Amino acid sequence: MLTELKYFFSQFNFLLATDIAVLMATASVSRIKKGELLIKAGELHYHLHVVLKGLFRTYVSREDGEERTVYLASRGMPMGSSKTVFANRPGNENVVALEDSIVLGIDHRSFKQICEGNPALFKMYMKMMEKSMLEAIERIEYHVVLNSD
Repeated sequence: MLTELKYFFSQFNFLLATDIAVLMATASVSRIKKGELLIKAGELHYHLHVVLKGLFRTYVSREDGEERTVYLASRGMPMGSSKTVFANRPGNENVVALEDSIVLGIDHRSFKQICEGNPALFKMYMKMMEKSMLEAIERIEYHVVLNSD
């Protein structure tokens, strides 16, 4: 597990050991078994997660029961319930482990408070949000191109 944490934090070479210690004081590392739901639709889920090891599928279920995959997250990629984190509403997505996995999780509300007093962690947060936004835009563009017949 230490190897996975070192790999994740190596992306942010501006973080000091003290910054990482501040973050880890409120974060948790969890092992998730294949097939286990990390996030369930209809619930408030304030945690942001980063995949340290493994693979996750985010999907929504249509009214007819059909599941639609909207996101796959592998090593180093973030996951969370956007509606809960950003709008304080229950999310409509399920997140399931496709293999035995390890995730780093932190309550978004706590993380925001920590970032207010720590410029390096705020910079890390912004880099992660920018990466997530770019990936979301690329997914939208991909789906528009695929459905533009």
